[in-house]
Amino acid sequence: NYPKDDTTYKTSHITPSLVINPAINKGYTGKGVTVAIIGDGLDLEHRDLKDNLVDGGSWDFVDNDDNPGFNSNGKKVGNHSTKVAAVLGAVGWNNIGFRGVAPGVSIKGFRIFSNNNISLADENMANGYHQRARDVDIINMSYHENRQYITKLHKTRDFDFWRNSALKQEKRVFVRPSGNGFRKLTLPGGRQKECPLASEYKLPCETTTMDPIAD
Repeated sequence: NYPKDDTTYKTSHITPSLVINPAINKGYTGKGVTVAIIGDGLDLEHRDLKDNLVDGGSWDFVDNDDNPGFNSNGKKVGNHSTKVAAVLGAVGWNNIGFRGVAPGVSIKGFRIFSNNNISLADENMANGYHQRARDVDIINMSYHENRQYITKLHKTRDFDFWRNSALKQEKRVFVRPSGNGFRKLTLPGGRQKECPLASEYKLPCETTTMDPIAD
């Protein structure tokens, strides 16, 4: 239910509170920056995204093809990652939908999720080893994994990310989720627990340091 005129951030439920119009007015639109959205896929035909998508830049590591918007059975995937990409880089001033926080950014989509699980090998390829990821400036990892799977991860996982960049003498930023637990924390098994102290200080119950993927 967004108005067609996307020339102000009032057209979005997300961006008004970020107060980024001053940055946009100074020319900081994300132009010249390439961001990879790693996750469950990306709709390459999204009408408010495709002008900011790097032509031939995305990859499906699950099915080993260049369209992360569909799985091998022809089913459309990438609902979550497409939303993330839209918040980041929906095209501005095109009278479609809303404008992303960086409407001039270049976006690539890397699909690594299959049935809510990932391969660590695919994840490493997506964060810089694969040829389509080598020119990426920012790696966005807006996802989490179930706690049972997390216990199987190797302790050097994060180190591998940074070592990959260091060996190539690259400067790369990795962005991770802070979690969705604002007023309540969801525990294994689905049980929820309130956190009054966090609420008292106007903090979310769940932070990046509590997310298992950031251990």
